[in-house]
Amino acid sequence: MVNNTICTTYSDKYPLKSKPNHTYCPVCHRCIITRTSATPAEKAHLYAVLLCLLGCFPFCILPYCMHSCKNIHHYCPYCGAFIGTYNK
Repeated sequence: MVNNTICTTYSDKYPLKSKPNHTYCPVCHRCIITRTSATPAEKAHLYAVLLCLLGCFPFCILPYCMHSCKNIHHYCPYCGAFIGTYNK
């Protein structure tokens, strides 16, 4: 697959966002659009425990469904290298 995109965005100048970004992979030296994956942040666990302690048991899973309680990890789609994390 030929990548004809000219890369002008570097992750050290422009921070990562919650969606895939145009950036440069420092491992394979390609201009890429990152692959993203979301994982629960530490604050999701804290909010879930707080809701349990307050007696809101049915709502304990709510923080795990909210986008604001997730970390977005960016990876290179070619070599799989970790590029960085976006924290809200």
